[in-house]
Amino acid sequence: MVIPFEGQEVTLTDQNFYIYKDLIERYEDNSLEQRDGNFYINGEETNTYTVQQDYYFAMGDNRDNSEDSRFWGFVPKDHIIGKGFIVWYSHDKGVPRFNRVLKLIK
Repeated sequence: MVIPFEGQEVTLTDQNFYIYKDLIERYEDNSLEQRDGNFYINGEETNTYTVQQDYYFAMGDNRDNSEDSRFWGFVPKDHIIGKGFIVWYSHDKGVPRFNRVLKLIK
């Protein structure tokens, strides 16, 4: 999977339409339609779209049960408001890794 990035030209297909639909409409403020096997962005027929900003894949800390980017999609760069600075807790197969707990992230 390629995480969308600014300047990337995406070819729209039936298979990836729902991956990029939210990105094109919600985050980049365009209208997107699929009808009669064709794609329309802002009323104009096209099968490509150029991504306007960088996106990120956010994974939750409970990988197997998190509702993260696998559930709600990519996160646009302009929605990121902070960054991690400390490892609160870390474990390997249930055993705490005390050498990482409460350590600053560089």
